[in-house]
Amino acid sequence: MNEDLPERPFRPGMHRFKVLARHLPVARAGNTWLDLGGGAGEFSLLVASQGYEVTLVDGDPRNLANVEARGIHGVLADLNATLDTFQDGSFDGVSLLEVVEHIPASEQLMKEAYRVLKPGGLLLLSTPNAFWWPERLRVLFGHQLKEDGYHYRFFTVAGTRALCGKAGFAVQHMEFSSPAFGVNALRRRLPGRPGRTHVPIPGVLARLFAQTVYVVGRKP
Repeated sequence: MNEDLPERPFRPGMHRFKVLARHLPVARAGNTWLDLGGGAGEFSLLVASQGYEVTLVDGDPRNLANVEARGIHGVLADLNATLDTFQDGSFDGVSLLEVVEHIPASEQLMKEAYRVLKPGGLLLLSTPNAFWWPERLRVLFGHQLKEDGYHYRFFTVAGTRALCGKAGFAVQHMEFSSPAFGVNALRRRLPGRPGRTHVPIPGVLARLFAQTVYVVGRKP
């Protein structure tokens, strides 16, 4: 699967988890959640803390061993293939955080996410904006995109919305953020190397200035 990649560290304080956790309703009894490409399980643990029964799917057995040790049920699967383990309409919510850019068959993965959701089910997704201003400068000066070879797919703000819409999701809300470069440069000089600070980006500026795109959607 993904054992040729470095083992995913556990980083619960990352900004994307905080942004999308704000859109996570408290679960009712028996509510279920599917965390696709959940990695080390940080977001799965946030979801579980809201009362959901969480299943994490990942292609790296090391991630699954780690999340099982934290009490999260893990399933080993290739996200480029159909998720035959799960029946139609099995989950109340599904998350794909920094996942679709790593999956060549991302359209199929989104259709599978739609299939396994119950009607009215919640989608939470994040992905990098491949053409924010630093990447545009790289292309302008004849360089490859920074994540080429690590990311297989590259999405824009409009492309992310289209990816969700083509799978059948109704996009209810989008947010955008970028690292606070000056603040982060100062923070790197502090002892302990604290995590990066991010700032929200208004939608009208997102195509150029947002590093990360967040989507909140529903299965109609």
